[in-house]
Amino acid sequence: MINLQSSNLTVKNFESQCLAPKKSCVIIDSGVFKIAAGYEDGKLPSVAFRSIVAKMKREKSKEAEVLVGEEIPSLEAARAYLKLPFEKNVIVNGDAYETVLMFACNHLGLDSSLPLTNSLVIMEPLCNPPGSREISLEVIFNSMNFSSVTFGVDAAFSYYYHQRGKSLDDALIISLGHTTCHVIPFLGGRMDISHAKRLSIGGYNLAAHLQRVMQLKYPMHSSLFSYARSEELMYDHCYVSTSFLDELRLWMNPEYYKENVKRIEGGQPVQAPPPPGANEALREKRKALGKKLAQMQRRKREQRLAGDATLHVELLSLKESLSQYEDEDEIQMALERHGFTSVQSLTLAIKKLGESVEKESLKLEEAKSATTQDSAASKLLGLPEGESIESWISRLQGEKEELIGRRSSRRQKRAAMAKRRTAAGQERMRIISQLAAKQREKEQDDFGARDEDWDVYKAISTEGGSDSEAENERIAAIDVILTHHGALETQEEIDQSIHFGNERIRIPEILFQPSIAGLDQMGIIELANFVISRYNESIQLRLAENIFITGGLSAFTGLKERVETDLRALRPFKSRINVSVSEDPLFGAWKGAKHWYQKESDPSHFIKKEDYIAGKVLGKPFCASNNI
Repeated sequence: MINLQSSNLTVKNFESQCLAPKKSCVIIDSGVFKIAAGYEDGKLPSVAFRSIVAKMKREKSKEAEVLVGEEIPSLEAARAYLKLPFEKNVIVNGDAYETVLMFACNHLGLDSSLPLTNSLVIMEPLCNPPGSREISLEVIFNSMNFSSVTFGVDAAFSYYYHQRGKSLDDALIISLGHTTCHVIPFLGGRMDISHAKRLSIGGYNLAAHLQRVMQLKYPMHSSLFSYARSEELMYDHCYVSTSFLDELRLWMNPEYYKENVKRIEGGQPVQAPPPPGANEALREKRKALGKKLAQMQRRKREQRLAGDATLHVELLSLKESLSQYEDEDEIQMALERHGFTSVQSLTLAIKKLGESVEKESLKLEEAKSATTQDSAASKLLGLPEGESIESWISRLQGEKEELIGRRSSRRQKRAAMAKRRTAAGQERMRIISQLAAKQREKEQDDFGARDEDWDVYKAISTEGGSDSEAENERIAAIDVILTHHGALETQEEIDQSIHFGNERIRIPEILFQPSIAGLDQMGIIELANFVISRYNESIQLRLAENIFITGGLSAFTGLKERVETDLRALRPFKSRINVSVSEDPLFGAWKGAKHWYQKESDPSHFIKKEDYIAGKVLGKPFCASNNI
């Protein structure tokens, strides 16, 4: 059972107290998904948090403050206030980028208000634009006061960590990031940037698509599936299928579905039903009260009707007696004795009173017929003699399914008749064409004069049938019985059952088939094969024999086997395919940068502050640098 009550996806917790400052090199992996920072002599980053910034109030009484990463209490509540340093994977917001770097350095114990003697190794995207590099240098030297800096690509640093203690062999690096994916050839100890390719697909697209899918699947619980919760659900429970279509068919098997589905807990809690005795007593009490009120209302109506009928007879007698008087004064005196001013007012009163008596009589008849129907329904609720309640309920459920099946088949037939190319539609057109041919043979239109014409009309107009009122009433009566005995599954009970089923494989499949999410791009395997095919045969063999997958999405189970299977199907016969996955998808790049600094770094690889002021923005090329 999955619990989605907590919504934030924490990358790594760190102590609230700042570390003691050091003079050693600072390593920062400034990714779109997370920022990881630490000193080069540490085993792991000392600080790691989501690379997001929001200016908001933590409490109503306090003023707005700048919050970073996991300081933001709820991503969904703060979505309107979020500021991201990146667009896709390129730095565009210098203020937000400065805020996250200052936050990381403050927790490392560095005081950026003073000149720092620390050098800095920091990540940047592949083929970083000059404008983005300029924003980074301005923040690092002018705001952070570092003494020197060098830039490297996270995917290459991750491969360096994977090959630690070994030579940097030729390889094809597949980097699966948060907003983009890259396929990078690594030849002769350097990245061949001229042949590298990028896809605008990443973990963000997968999580956003999962959110939409689950909200459409369970509209009653759309608020439960926020983006943060969908992201957590994806990373914890999705996996890559080695044979997507075959496994998708397996999910149609009820037994397989039951064994592999993940049930989500965290919707609206289901109220425990009251004891059966209390329910029955309350129902009987309400029923008795309703009957008593109906009887009181019926007695009042009968009394009012009797009085109106008596008055109506008296007024009719008065009108007849007026004909006995010959003098108009006598007629006027008789009318005034009964409260009328003229014969016309008497006639109008007789008419209104007659209509009122007629309406009241109809209402009494309807009330009596409703009482008769209620008594029939109450008899229907009773258990037939000689039959157990289990078999009776089962028989009624089967009868209801049969009635619903008939109604559904009729509706399907009516829908088919409305379409031109269906069998039902063709039959209808055949009857109409025969009728038209007969009419053309006659000199005059006498359709409808014979009984056979009415049969043709019925075949055209009522074929497919309409919903029977008797069937609808019977279904409603059965629902009353099933509800009465607690055997009807209500809509509220259905909505509480939230299943995470074949979405577990459909979401990662977007990496291989982006069209699932409506993206008109190549899949990652197709792109990798395209990059390999750009080289001669000997280089193709070396690249195919050493494929390295890194990035946050490389944590998906089954990814290695799927890449091997799909790429082998595209490569020539008997090609050797060897795929390896990063040991640490989250911090592999940071560890690689640390090992590179300790083993191979040289002062010439770094850009000093004086060089930056003089206009120099590139250091000496190395295995992970963007320098072409």
